[in-house]
Amino acid sequence: METLREDFICEKALAYLWNRHYRRSGYYNFEEYTRDNKRADGFLAFPQKRGKAYLVSLEAKSRNTINNLVLHDDHDKILEISRWTVGLILLIIGIFAYREGVRQNLEPLWISSLVALAIFGIVLFFRFFKRLSLSILKSVPALQQLRQYPANESWLAIGSDSIVKRKVKQDLKRQCKKAGIGLLEVFPNGTVRRIFHPRPEGSKDYLNNYLEESSIRQEIGTISSFKATPAQISQTYRMYGNGFSFLIIFLLASYLFRPDSNGRFYQNTLRSDVDVENFGKLNIRCDDVNLFSETFIIIDAVFEDVISAEKRVTQLFGLGFTDAHHIHLSCVETEFPELNYCVMPFLPEREITVAESQIKYFFKILDDEKASTDYGKIVQIWPKE
Repeated sequence: METLREDFICEKALAYLWNRHYRRSGYYNFEEYTRDNKRADGFLAFPQKRGKAYLVSLEAKSRNTINNLVLHDDHDKILEISRWTVGLILLIIGIFAYREGVRQNLEPLWISSLVALAIFGIVLFFRFFKRLSLSILKSVPALQQLRQYPANESWLAIGSDSIVKRKVKQDLKRQCKKAGIGLLEVFPNGTVRRIFHPRPEGSKDYLNNYLEESSIRQEIGTISSFKATPAQISQTYRMYGNGFSFLIIFLLASYLFRPDSNGRFYQNTLRSDVDVENFGKLNIRCDDVNLFSETFIIIDAVFEDVISAEKRVTQLFGLGFTDAHHIHLSCVETEFPELNYCVMPFLPEREITVAESQIKYFFKILDDEKASTDYGKIVQIWPKE
């Protein structure tokens, strides 16, 4: 079967982009020249707001130009990576030299070892990247050629018979996707398959790079309709999708790793140097208990006499619970069976969720301080009628 010609691939690909992909009024042409005398196989221009132009460039490759579709060593990249690698190795050698001392680095054996290590590191570095078909040291000439035609979107069109080896085709797809270049495949019957969209290069006006700038700008200047290209729409959807995903992850992380409500207030108030014996006495009477609605309290311990309750409050003060106090349960309404003095490490709370966070923090501090509690439960109380 006859090999697909390059002009046939270009014609069908450009017709596909004009009639089916973009579907908008504008300017199109074969063989558009830049001011540097570089020739794009296909060229599209559409109007944008504020008199700007949105450009699309196309490069067509057939089987006869297969050499431009395979990976080649990029000597500029190799030179750049070599400079960075040598600089990094010299930096490491300098650090070793600084740490080991000047006299030791003057010894021939030490210098020879460092030189051998440097050479071995460079060889190993390039051997590693040589084994990667998509290494940063390689590039596809056709994609480099497309960069010579400044445009907001760039396309590469190949024939269905342009590449035979599957690995070469996969490498080309990955390189196109990495470079943000769209890829089209043209079949002998004239049908075109879009493999993926290009990545738009912003909304910059590149038309001043082309020889026919004035005539193109005059032609598209009469068009008043503006709309986004499919690649721009896809990019917008991805942007919103990424933003929504980030928001979900942020909210989920905020929920999973939220601090305890009391950790913010009590974590830095721990004191282990309090004189427990001479801390003083506390006198809590019923008129000190002011409750406006049903609340929840954490009971640390229950005592029959007020002196024992005050000693326990003093111990809790020493552990950092500065809101610790005691009340007599006869001062409030509760279903708790004991009518004795109860010691509380925190103030009463209206929300059960806050009380649950408090008791978790309470047990954590007790574990850290190797302390214990006699009761350690949440009890619901009401104001005394």
